[in-house]
Amino acid sequence: MKARHFGILLLLGVSVVPLSVSGWLMIHRAERTALSEVRRGNQRVAERAARRVSAYVDSEIDRLRALSATLSDSIGLSAAKTSQVLKNYRILYPHLRALDAFAPRCRPLGFGAVDDQPRHACDDLAVTEALTDRVYRGSVALTHDFAMTMTIGVPLDIAGETVGALVADVDLVGLWPAVNEVHVGQSGRARLVAADGTLIAHGDPEERRRVFLRETDPFAAKVRAGGDQGARYPDSQGREVLAVSAHLHDPDWLLIVEEPVAEAFSGSALMSRDLLGIVAVAAVVAVVLGLVVGGLPVRSLERLRAHAHRLGSGDFEARVALPRLPELRSLAQAMNDMGARLKELQETIRANERLTTFAQVASGLAHDLMGPITDVWTACDEAVKGQRSADDVRQLLAPAAERHLPKLARFVTDLRRLARKGTVPMDLAQIEPVQLSQEVIRDIASDARWKELGIEFAVTGHAPLFIADRSLFERALINLVKNAADACAEKEINGEPGLAYAVAIDVSEDPQTNIVFTVTDTGRGIEPERLADLFKNELKSTKHTTGVGLGLSVVRQVAHAHGGHLRADSVVGQGSTFRIIVPKVPPTDENLDELSD
Repeated sequence: MKARHFGILLLLGVSVVPLSVSGWLMIHRAERTALSEVRRGNQRVAERAARRVSAYVDSEIDRLRALSATLSDSIGLSAAKTSQVLKNYRILYPHLRALDAFAPRCRPLGFGAVDDQPRHACDDLAVTEALTDRVYRGSVALTHDFAMTMTIGVPLDIAGETVGALVADVDLVGLWPAVNEVHVGQSGRARLVAADGTLIAHGDPEERRRVFLRETDPFAAKVRAGGDQGARYPDSQGREVLAVSAHLHDPDWLLIVEEPVAEAFSGSALMSRDLLGIVAVAAVVAVVLGLVVGGLPVRSLERLRAHAHRLGSGDFEARVALPRLPELRSLAQAMNDMGARLKELQETIRANERLTTFAQVASGLAHDLMGPITDVWTACDEAVKGQRSADDVRQLLAPAAERHLPKLARFVTDLRRLARKGTVPMDLAQIEPVQLSQEVIRDIASDARWKELGIEFAVTGHAPLFIADRSLFERALINLVKNAADACAEKEINGEPGLAYAVAIDVSEDPQTNIVFTVTDTGRGIEPERLADLFKNELKSTKHTTGVGLGLSVVRQVAHAHGGHLRADSVVGQGSTFRIIVPKVPPTDENLDELSD
């Protein structure tokens, strides 16, 4: 994971996430607090409205009690006079829809109806309850003119003795204000529900028709079961509402106060929005500060990483600016010190490589010097010894002067260039490959040693002109041919059977238009375990009676300097084959120093 990504995750872990969690907890607590406050507030409203409804019912009972006390004084009057008194009371209190008086044993005392007909029978529960000295509160009924009425029965007594019953149908229109005046929020309303769930009154004008349709409240049981906690549910208009209730014990009614949840939580929503804004601003500030402050070490680490890449690519002179943080500052200083030490080590290695290169090339030149020196030595020795004419001396020294001494001069020049510049540049020219091979074979075959051993040399094939350093390429072919001749001579000297021993150079052009020099011999061959080690560029000779010596590394360098390569195949007891494969035109920027490794 990148340091920047880790820093961002760390910033999220220590600032944004805790702020977000704290904000969520604060908002959640604010909502719970708002819910609790709304519930308690609406509960108080419901209880006040319930007390008003209960007080209204109690006032009607007290009114009937007062009427019963007045009628007790007239208990001895005739039925007509008693009925007239009751009619007068109905005129005085028009919300009394019916007013009847009964004596014990269901004897009617009088009726308040205009037609003098009773509205209650003597066996009605209201009559029997009142005659037993108990106040009766009946259920709510709907009259033919859609008035909500309630039957109330009170006893008539004289000196504490029950002498009759007074029963009235009370119009409940007086309790509507107690329900209609309840307003919570913008659209929260109250409703009054009977024990069986029938709607008695409703404060919402759009829902009031349900009262006159004698509909049952579908949520009354749920609200009643919720107790002090109330209930939440979607109302008949599809709004999510919060409902609380207050219970009237006598009569057994339930006053419900509803408020839409959206309105109940409006204040909480505003506070939650403010809290969310505060948390968001705090998170943004924390992120910005974290990126600005925390970005300093991240950027320093990125600079250190880039500096490490530069050191890895070999730019040991590069230096990184020192950060302000002490830990990163010490790390940057250590990296700068490491770069300086690596630079010193690089210079030391380069110096050692130059010495190694000089030693390798000088060793190769010294190896190849032995051939021309031996030939010149032999020619001079033959010319000095014995009595030879001037023509014989010129004939002996002519090859040395024409071929061997220029080679020696080229070797000395290469050594001087190597010592002065550290490289041996090539002298490129067009070369006829067959002619070059023939000259190499002619020089080597002239050695009497090979004639005595019966080793034959040949040049075959054909190839077009190519561009190369003639001197270097001649050295490479001489090394290969001499190694091949040595391998054949070793086989002859050891007395191994064989009809003839031969060394041949075959010149050809491959499908990639490369020039191929193939040197084959019929010597004893090379063991497979040593074949892979032939091209190691070592200073010490590897010639151990195999016909393969230090000259092979020179051949490999020459082939590489011309953009080519050297291949070898061998079969023990049958001979070896070496191929120098080079392009017709070598790369112009190649030299022995660049390719000697």
